[in-house]
Amino acid sequence: LALAEKGYVEFQSFECLDWACRNRFGTFLRLSDADAMLVQNSERLEQLLQEYLRQQPNNPDMGTILGTVYVRRKQHENASKVLSKVVSVAGSRMPEAAYYNAICLQQLGNTPEAKTSADIAAEVFASRIATQPFSLRLLADLCRCYLISEEEARAIREIDEQSLRCTVVEREQLKFLTGDVLAAWSRRLRNSADRRPEDFLRSLELLSQGLAVAPMHPRLL
Repeated sequence: LALAEKGYVEFQSFECLDWACRNRFGTFLRLSDADAMLVQNSERLEQLLQEYLRQQPNNPDMGTILGTVYVRRKQHENASKVLSKVVSVAGSRMPEAAYYNAICLQQLGNTPEAKTSADIAAEVFASRIATQPFSLRLLADLCRCYLISEEEARAIREIDEQSLRCTVVEREQLKFLTGDVLAAWSRRLRNSADRRPEDFLRSLELLSQGLAVAPMHPRLL
């Protein structure tokens, strides 16, 4: 790693810079959430990525990596600024960028743009799920997109469909994911600015439905 960074400084080798960025990012991804939030643990990585993007501002890979660093630090505004640019340049070719951008925009209270970004990611994730072996992580990401887009029923249908493809152990994990979706759906209905009495009743029904599937789910409880 030190040689790669030295190679870039001394010879302006973009291959060295690229390798150094990806190597440091791999180490960063292995950090716990608490350690990833500490700026000093990714400060050098950020510097290298910014140097890369200074020279190739529209590089979608490095933009996504930098955005991911900001996401894990919970610097949502910085992350969205970088990831929005990636999505505008690469669109559905970088669904992970759209996915993380949707999460950041939702945290920032920009619901319309969050839904747009979530829809971009969801389209690609749904295609992957249909053509690749079962992946709980991918299904969870797709469901997160549907939650941002307020399409919770679609998330539940997807979980039900995927339950036919997975193992018995994975099916138990899907119960927890179902609980996540139903808890978020119930919370959205309860917190809606234009909530009607029937929405509140529906939110309670969703909690009951979730507890029937995952009785020990902490969010439902």
